[in-house]
Amino acid sequence: MRVLAELSLLASRREDLRGSISYMEQSTAVAEADALRLPDSELRTRYRASRSSINERHLELLMSLHQKDPAGGYAQRAFDVVERVRN
Repeated sequence: MRVLAELSLLASRREDLRGSISYMEQSTAVAEADALRLPDSELRTRYRASRSSINERHLELLMSLHQKDPAGGYAQRAFDVVERVRN
């Protein structure tokens, strides 16, 4: 999961925002699957909170792509990330 987040960062540095988003979404999917395996809600909450900087980066990437392509659906994807993090 951290490797995917790092690959996302590298892709972003190469200005490959779509590739960066792809890695970030894979990282998020792995993290969510891991969180669901935790035995109680407090542990899940702490685990998700530990990913706050990664989630912020995910949102930044989506909003950067939204600025470049407003019709690309990136704002909705950013909203979905926020909702997933809140729950």
